[in-house]
Amino acid sequence: LRYENVKGICKNLFFINHNFRETGDQNLLSHSNPHESSYIPNLCKYLLQQGYEPSQITVLVTYTGQLMTMRKKMPKEDFDGIRVTTVDNYQGEENDIILLSLVRSNETGNIGFLKEANRVCVSLSRAKMGFYCIGNFTMLRDQADIWERIVAHIEKRGCLGEALPLGCCNHPETKWTAKLPEDFAKNAPLGGCTRNCEYRLQCGHVCTQKCHIRDSAHKAYKCMKPCVKTCTEGHLCKLHCYRECKPCTVPVLKIIPGCLHEQRIPCHQDPEQFKCMADCPKKCKNGHPCQRRCHQECGECSVKVDKAIIECGHTVTLACHMIPEQSLCTKLCEIKLLCGHNKTVECRKTLDIWTLTCEKPCEKILPCRHPCKKLCLEPCTERCEIEVHNKVWPCGHKFRKRKCYQAQQPEKYPCNKECEMELKCGHKYTKKCGEACIEKCIVLLKRKYPCGHINKVPCHSSSKSHPCHFKCAASSFLSCGHKCAGECPDCYITRIHKPCTYGINVSRFCGHTVSVQCLGLEDIHPGEMHCSANCAHRKCSHSCNTDCPPCNEPCGWACPHYQCTKLCHEVCDRPPCNERCLNRLPCGHQCIGICGEPCP
Repeated sequence: LRYENVKGICKNLFFINHNFRETGDQNLLSHSNPHESSYIPNLCKYLLQQGYEPSQITVLVTYTGQLMTMRKKMPKEDFDGIRVTTVDNYQGEENDIILLSLVRSNETGNIGFLKEANRVCVSLSRAKMGFYCIGNFTMLRDQADIWERIVAHIEKRGCLGEALPLGCCNHPETKWTAKLPEDFAKNAPLGGCTRNCEYRLQCGHVCTQKCHIRDSAHKAYKCMKPCVKTCTEGHLCKLHCYRECKPCTVPVLKIIPGCLHEQRIPCHQDPEQFKCMADCPKKCKNGHPCQRRCHQECGECSVKVDKAIIECGHTVTLACHMIPEQSLCTKLCEIKLLCGHNKTVECRKTLDIWTLTCEKPCEKILPCRHPCKKLCLEPCTERCEIEVHNKVWPCGHKFRKRKCYQAQQPEKYPCNKECEMELKCGHKYTKKCGEACIEKCIVLLKRKYPCGHINKVPCHSSSKSHPCHFKCAASSFLSCGHKCAGECPDCYITRIHKPCTYGINVSRFCGHTVSVQCLGLEDIHPGEMHCSANCAHRKCSHSCNTDCPPCNEPCGWACPHYQCTKLCHEVCDRPPCNERCLNRLPCGHQCIGICGEPCP
């Protein structure tokens, strides 16, 4: 099977030798070579410019650190489809063009696992059509026998050098070499060479790009020169050559058929479809020219003219089409309102005098003989806010300042001065002059009750209205042993203590314990708790204070040797069983106990 030669490169197999140093990646504990990570992407771009598909190219590296660096230098938008991987991950696979980065180049001569023959074999045997390897072969030859033999072989075939020999496919006589990454863009900016393309396009123009390999038929090329085509009137197209010509927009003079006006319109446009932009020649009945365009429908004349209004005699400026009416007059005139005051308003507002409001002060006198402080249009106030001085109240007190409406109604706004009053009991108190006098004295006095307690109570109170509020002071405890919790008046007057209400726990004959009030222990009755008795057949559902009904089911007390013949509520007639227990324990041994006893 024979493959075609790689386009743009003079040899299908070549090893590029260099002495640029590697760098170490402390995070990955790996190595990378900046020179090789820049050279390989430029070589990839050059191969893509030759017309190769991304799937035909594979980039192999020998270290993970170089893999990470290479992926950063080859963004997806430019190199999508080109596989970049390590040699170890590419075993058993192959591709048309392989680009190999050996990475190692240092002063100590350490080449790592590049001295292993199996890895070298894998890395050098993956290509079908073209193989290009970059590395420090001078150092590799000195450090490993396998590389010494490889270098000697490729030197003999002329496939080793410091620069990759390249050539232009369009101009075979043009040859050049790429030693550094920037040599590719310098000598072949579009993949060919530095000469102009000069290809004659279908439009008649010449391609302005540098020599390029891809799109050699120029099917996707867009000619950016000005278009040379003309319209029917001889006007040149103003678009770029590659774009489709559009209708000519050069303005030309044409006669509009409907109105016979001469207008500048786009060259391609039919005059019958054009809207004439000349001024309308028509006039209104008063001789004013129309203010609209020729193609627009004439409306009402809007020219401003002075017109006289018959009703009021004023002259106003209105649109020509408007009829002069007093409702449109804005002249100021003075009229007399219904209240008798004069007011200056617009003439049109005099048509409805009832809606006009007077804004002058009110001149009316209030019942208190003070003038009204509101406006004429507002209703007079009901409360005069004017302050009066040295007014004497019915109680005899004299105020320095007071509102007039308060002075007119002393019963509604009484005197608020303080005065001292004396009750029948002889106690004195202070109140507002206008407030009603109190009938009951509220002075607190100490009073001793028949029970011996002393309380503070109002002067007017009695022992019935304010009884002693102390607790019962009985020195002895109740018969149940608890202290009385009653009030002093109840226990002292009736001589009978309040029943004990302390909470106690009482055990019943059935065995239940209930919480009840003490009450001297006379009213303790059986509770309503459920009975706790049960047998193998069912649980008793009756209350604890009722008799349990007998269970008439056959007795279930039995063993493999004996069986009770009585009913469940009767005394069993099965004798005690002294036979050995037949049960098996969890450990697998037989129980050593007697039948009927719990197994150990």
